[in-house]
Amino acid sequence: MFQCEACGQLDLQRRGLAAALGSRRGMLARVIASGTVVAGDTIMQLDERLPAWSDDWRERVMTVLDAVPPGHVIDYARLARVAGIQSSYCRAFPRLLARLGADHAAKAVPARTTVTLPRWDGSGLFDRM
Repeated sequence: MFQCEACGQLDLQRRGLAAALGSRRGMLARVIASGTVVAGDTIMQLDERLPAWSDDWRERVMTVLDAVPPGHVIDYARLARVAGIQSSYCRAFPRLLARLGADHAAKAVPARTTVTLPRWDGSGLFDRM
């Protein structure tokens, strides 16, 4: 069973897959139960269970940052993964975070940082939506 929403990481399956597919990527989904889907399987479109995420990667990053629990931080690589964007976007995070303001900027850190706050892995994010 799949739940559609605008997030995912094709490049986790194969490096360069997102670029190769370009705009032909089709529907993105959140897997909520494992299994194999094969040609000929009956499918059913479920009602919308979660709100769709923005197509704008910056808005998705802000959505993730808003969900970081108090007293925690998320590292750039995990932020990119949870927001459904390629890890190459991590180099744009410092500039984006500066524009979003100190509250958001304090929630995301590079992998090598002296910040000792616990790292949030994104768990529970979709439970809140």
